[in-house]
This record gives sequence, C-alpha cells and structure tokens, in this order.
Amino acid sequence: MKELAFEKLRKECDPKIMRCETTQELQPLEGIIGQERAVRALKFGLDIKELGFNIYVAGYSGTGRMTAVKDFLEEIAKTKPTPPDWCYVYNFNNPYEPQAISLPSGQGKVFQKDMADFISEVRRILPKVFESEDYSTKRAATVKAMEEERRRLIDQLNKKAQEEGFILQSTPLGLLAIPVIRGKPISDQEFLALSSKVKEDIQKRREKLDAELRNAMRQLNFRRKGL
Repeated sequence: MKELAFEKLRKECDPKIMRCETTQELQPLEGIIGQERAVRALKFGLDIKELGFNIYVAGYSGTGRMTAVKDFLEEIAKTKPTPPDWCYVYNFNNPYEPQAISLPSGQGKVFQKDMADFISEVRRILPKVFESEDYSTKRAATVKAMEEERRRLIDQLNKKAQEEGFILQSTPLGLLAIPVIRGKPISDQEFLALSSKVKEDIQKRREKLDAELRNAMRQLNFRRKGL
C-alpha cells in the first residue's frame, strides 16, 4: 500500500492536445476503429456468394459489436443491388410449412396491405351474398334437386333390394337391408333359426347390397356438403 497525494486521485486530460475549441469542430469517426483484421475478415466473408457460410463476431459484451457491424453492413449494402422482399403466407396443405413468396423490393408491405384490405372486404360482402334473394333462390333449387336425386337413388336401391330378396328399412343409423322369405320380412331370431347354407347365401347378398347402399349414401353426403 502506498499513500497518494490528492492531485493523483484522478486522471486529468490536457485540453491543448485536442486541437479544437469545441467538439463541433471534430469530424465523427467512421467505420470500425482499430480492428483492421476484423474488417478484412468481414469483407472476405461478405464476398463469398455460395450458400452455407456464416460470419461469427466475438467480443466482450457492451463493446458495440452489434452497432459497429450493423453500420459496416449498411455502408456496404448501399453499393449492392436491392434484394427482393420475402413474404411467408399460410400453407393450407401443410400448416407447418408456410409458403415463401419472392416480391420486388418494397412490394412486401404493399402485398400485406392488399391482403388485409381483401380480407376486410370479403368479411363485409360475403354475409350480404348469402342473404341475397338470388342466393336463396339458387339454394332452394339445389336442395330440391338433391331431394329428387335422393328419392331417385332410394327408388333404385329399393328395386335392387327387392331383386336380391330384401326390403330397405330406414333407421337412425341409415338404411338397413331386411331379408325377405316367401314375401315376408324375417326377424333376427328367424334369421338365426335358418340353416347355415341359407344364412350364408343371405349374408353374401346382403354384403353386396350394403356396398351399394354405402356408395349411394356417400354420393348424397358429398352433394349435401356442397351447399
């Protein structure tokens, strides 16, 4: 330990070495000062045109790395062609992989505003379309055509069922094929009492008819979803 004189308790700077009266007379320093090797490395890395290369900047926290590199890149960017705008939009086929769209520089914000305006306009107009008389008329005509188509399919299926020895019965789960023997529908207990050969023959014909029923129901459901 050494005792210090009071005049050594702080560092003083001689104003004469500044060569100016005020800081307004000084020119601001540009670029990265005292890091010639780092600047050469930055220029070298930025001149690499291939994909897969990166530049890593290391240093102590608070030394201005980010600001210095950002200013350096901004100066270089002024001499380069303006890159395109990249926009990511929703991918309806795969929500986890957005679609990337390349647009001319400056058009990204225009595209964003256009899409926002488009959605706003759709929300305003679409409800009115479904409330219009023209839509109601077309929908009623479509429903009527579907009902006629449904009746036609049911008539065809009834005819086919009768040819195969069944009648169709409507249930909460859909149409059910009931076997007919000697012109009379039989119950489940009566079906179980039949011989194995007769039951096997009925089951084969029922499976064939069930396949046609399922196909007809799919057609009706598909057309109903189109409304």
